[in-house]
Amino acid sequence: MKSVTVVGSGPSGVHFALGLLKRGLAVHLIDAGLEGARAVARDATASGLKSVLEDPIDYFLGRDLYGLALPGADGELYGFPPQKQFVFERPEGLEETSRGFEPLSSWAAGGLARAWTAGVYPFTEEELAEFTFGFQDLLPHYEEVADRIGVIGEHDDLSSFMPWHAGIDAPLRLDATSASLLGRYAKARTRLRTKLGCHVGRSRLAVLSRDRLDRQGCGYLNRCLWGCPVGALYTPDMTLEQCRRYDGFTYEPGLLAEAFDLDENRRATRLRVRRLDGGGEEHRPVEELALATGTLSTARLFLTSWLEATGERPALEGLMDNRQVLVPFVHLPRVGRRFEDSAYQYHQLSMGLPGDAPEEYVHGQITTLTSAQAHPIMETMPFDLRTAGYVFRNARAALGLVNLNFHDRRRETCKVSID
Repeated sequence: MKSVTVVGSGPSGVHFALGLLKRGLAVHLIDAGLEGARAVARDATASGLKSVLEDPIDYFLGRDLYGLALPGADGELYGFPPQKQFVFERPEGLEETSRGFEPLSSWAAGGLARAWTAGVYPFTEEELAEFTFGFQDLLPHYEEVADRIGVIGEHDDLSSFMPWHAGIDAPLRLDATSASLLGRYAKARTRLRTKLGCHVGRSRLAVLSRDRLDRQGCGYLNRCLWGCPVGALYTPDMTLEQCRRYDGFTYEPGLLAEAFDLDENRRATRLRVRRLDGGGEEHRPVEELALATGTLSTARLFLTSWLEATGERPALEGLMDNRQVLVPFVHLPRVGRRFEDSAYQYHQLSMGLPGDAPEEYVHGQITTLTSAQAHPIMETMPFDLRTAGYVFRNARAALGLVNLNFHDRRRETCKVSID
């Protein structure tokens, strides 16, 4: 049986591995595989946890107060809680320096998608114009992935930017603020589309709106940020568990891939790994090698291996880095309303703004912050604590955030290299 060694358990790694296993190949997946704590009190809402947990402060803020936003600290309107800290932990000996952008890497089982907001958007024909394949070529694969992970959405005004395909299930129940925003868009739809080019609709999400296979549908528990306790929000470790059911699959966590050896034909023959528990370096023979450790970590592996094999130290040009702008807003009709403790926490609405060319499309995700942690927002208010608490309680149901994602092109000046 032909064997393939896959490095990395992020979305590309686990789905590539599953595809190979379904074709009868053997797969050995090597991974750092950092893990966090298991979900607690699976049926409790975020507010309900305060009365269920023995130590809610430890859960929400961490013993070292990791989840606390301190005055003067840089951060967003909501940061990552202690339960997600493992996603961003960095093994010793790995350092990055950057100029002009903020690199984000993960060595967790499942990769950065263990802390994502589940937005899944297919490429259009225009966006794939410079590739050797188009949307129609990818269509059956989009449908297969949608069947694997569970994708929800609606055929609406955003479908021209996010092509519709089979396998998409009905969307979630909207929270009150999102429903109000969508209703106001419907009334002003013609003016917004014709004069401003603004299209609003339902986000395409890797979330279950109903029970499916061995996962439960969304329970509207307001715990997305801390990690979905019922498995409705897809993360790649779920596909990793599917891979484990195949006899030809082996998973070896606790290893950091350092480099690979090349033969005279420049084919990988051995993979050098380092044990994270301090057990030293080892060399593993490989029949076929697939690197699936994200853009920056895969670049590190390739560049290190190339340097050791040839003595050359090239720079990989054309790194893409789409800029993002976070725009907070207050939806005035919801000021003074009671916030919802039973809702899906991340974005349910998206907006599309076409550019001068199809590839210059700007995508926005609209998140209502009805269940955001209070202290990061209150800390930024120009009031004393008592006044800030009063304002936040009355504005909480009206707060929101638009995450605008701008386009990018390959640029020679944007590059990655190793020291």
